[in-house]
Amino acid sequence: MTKFMSLSIATILSLPVLPAVAGYLSVSQMNSNLEKCFQQTVLLHQKADVRNLTTLACTKVINNDWVTKEAESNTRLNRGIIYMAQGQYNKAKSDFTHSIKLNINFYPAHVALAQLLNQEHDFVGAMHHYDKAIALDPDNAKLLRNRQLVANSILLNDKNKLTRQVSP
Repeated sequence: MTKFMSLSIATILSLPVLPAVAGYLSVSQMNSNLEKCFQQTVLLHQKADVRNLTTLACTKVINNDWVTKEAESNTRLNRGIIYMAQGQYNKAKSDFTHSIKLNINFYPAHVALAQLLNQEHDFVGAMHHYDKAIALDPDNAKLLRNRQLVANSILLNDKNKLTRQVSP
């Protein structure tokens, strides 16, 4: 589990990040940017300007050559969650999709994308990603319950379509 640091956002964002071509990496700088990005879950309920700074920190991590696929996948998931909380659904969907491309077995990204697709009434897409997440974490009762809610939405949607077709 990631430990949270007590540095201020401004301090973390002011740290320079060395590109891979510099010949060495500052581990503390890399960890600072990663830690800042991962703190997004705490910041979701705070002011929009704090969320914007967190998004900037995540973007800083993603845009560097030194970031591993796993770290980028996690960071894109975190930034996508922030975008989703801000109502920027296209950006969130892009980050969730990219996170999955980087790590196909990262079930939290499948769950996040499923939730977003469900919210957009793309029930088939949501079911697909819930199925992927359940295959990766079959004992997770919340995933099974959420998948059932999407299945119920599909049935209700189909029922409403049939009712409209039959009604004069």
